Amino acid sequence: MREQDFEALAHRYAQLARTDPRGYRRRISGLTALGYGYVFGALAVLIIGNAVLAIFLTRMHALGVAGKLLVVQLGATWVALRALWVRVVPEPGIDVTREEAPALFAAIDQVRAGIHARPLHRVAITDDLNAALGQYPRLGVFGWWRNHLMLGLPLLRALAPDEARAVIAHELAHLSREHGRSSLSASRVRLTWARLHDTYVHGQTRGAWLFRRFALWYLPRMDAALQALSRAQEHEADQMAARVAGAHATARGLTRIHVVSHIADEVVWPRFIAGADHHPRPAVGWVSALAGELATARPEPATLRTLAREMDAPDDPTATHPRLGARLRAIGIGQAPPEALEPVGHDAATELLGPLGDRIQAEFDRMWMANAGASWTEKYNQSQGEMRRLAELDARAAAGPLAPEVALQRAYLVSAWRGAGEARELFAALADELPAARAALGETLLAVDDGAGIAHLDRAAADDPSLAFLAATQVTGYLERAGRMDEAAEYRRRAHAAAEEDVAARRERQRVDISIAVLPHTLPPEAIAELAAAAAADPLVRRARVVRRVVKHRPRSAAHLLVLELARWRFITLARRQKVVDTVAARIESVADCWVVHGEQAGLGRKARSVPGSLIYDRKAPPRA
Repeated sequence: MREQDFEALAHRYAQLARTDPRGYRRRISGLTALGYGYVFGALAVLIIGNAVLAIFLTRMHALGVAGKLLVVQLGATWVALRALWVRVVPEPGIDVTREEAPALFAAIDQVRAGIHARPLHRVAITDDLNAALGQYPRLGVFGWWRNHLMLGLPLLRALAPDEARAVIAHELAHLSREHGRSSLSASRVRLTWARLHDTYVHGQTRGAWLFRRFALWYLPRMDAALQALSRAQEHEADQMAARVAGAHATARGLTRIHVVSHIADEVVWPRFIAGADHHPRPAVGWVSALAGELATARPEPATLRTLAREMDAPDDPTATHPRLGARLRAIGIGQAPPEALEPVGHDAATELLGPLGDRIQAEFDRMWMANAGASWTEKYNQSQGEMRRLAELDARAAAGPLAPEVALQRAYLVSAWRGAGEARELFAALADELPAARAALGETLLAVDDGAGIAHLDRAAADDPSLAFLAATQVTGYLERAGRMDEAAEYRRRAHAAAEEDVAARRERQRVDISIAVLPHTLPPEAIAELAAAAAADPLVRRARVVRRVVKHRPRSAAHLLVLELARWRFITLARRQKVVDTVAARIESVADCWVVHGEQAGLGRKARSVPGSLIYDRKAPPRA
């Protein structure tokens, strides 16, 4: 479904949810029943068909044919049964008890009594800047529910105590109104069809005729319905929280969550992870770093602009949560409370958890260090390598002009390590030769809110369609920051179309069948040398040929095939052939859009031999370019 069609569908569901809530709930129930009904009906067709086919072919004494057909049918049956098995796993966290955190449980009890919510079976502290209420059936479709309240420690560090009580009231309102139960069945069937969609629409699995068309029709409608349901539930929870904890405390909590989330994503995390550029180990865990920054952080201009857009922008019918402005106005608050822009003096974690909060924070830091230590060290090594490479390219540039591709690499490194301002001139010097350089120039201009970058990105996308998605998303972000929403919507549609084309191009290049047409390759000598070396490193490769594949999607981005002819003098299983292909592919680093196959696949060995100049490696003779 096209993006504009989905937006129109989402608008219709949102309007129905506002004007006829009961009718909307009936629509959700109907879609849920339809989704399950189709799957069980398809299973019945498959099972009965398997039985009838087996009986018929057995009587016809076609046991071999019966076996092959049954394998295909049973495979489709298994895929459908596996898609129905949806396990809902509780979120991880550190459980706390009433004895460990009496102040927290006293606040929960007070709120729960005010909104008449069911008892909680678990209260856990997480390392997220978030809070959530989960309802999990212990007996699957037969129910016996457990209610879990998850509170993020970084969130409690950022909120004032009364704001935290409003957040708890919001989450318990979901429990009081049984939002988890009412949406879980719909979410389960949606996940079932998402799995079937991935298998039969994106994949090449047999049995697609039974599921593909319905999946393409059903999933967008269920997605739009669930998004409208989620927004309605958020509004209802806000109303109940405002009634129990106070409208102003609720408004401050909602606003502060928006502000600190933006600060965490755009300021704290980039600053924290930049430490891996110069230090092989982090000095402090992420949770402590985040809590410490949020304790004193004040919103920067970019955060204030984002907050202003959230207050003024109309509700997005394709989102799962309403806009901040719509949420505040729904509880009678017309503007963002200015107090939410200042750090809290006495945070909720200190009041509700006391010393337990410090112990949990230390445990989260220990867990983060254990899980992220290897990634941190890897980034440190990568950064050090990039700095060494930049120093090398600087020396080469001082000695004489660099090749355009090498100069572009240097410009990227300059942008990363010395700033976009210095790199902008380097990108501009290469823009006429390389569309990627023009796209990078456009990005650097839009990053400083210079609208001239739009023209550069548009031209880069026109010159190289593979850059279309990047260009459209960058321009969309700039236009949204500037409040030009109508223009942003057009570029958002372009980004969606480019993403679909990219997916289609990737699928086309991954597909290997007898219909493939090939032409002589267009790779430079250095790329051919790399491919030949990758093939020569495996003793089972006898010859290697390179051809250009004729493609329908993204034809201006040349797609090449490295066709391997394997040794015939030893027994080679299909699994061993594929292992050779994977090993050779892993050795290719700088040749883009090149797919490795073995010659027995779809007759590609014969096709490649018919193309002049395709041979690049022969174990018994010198390679030819």
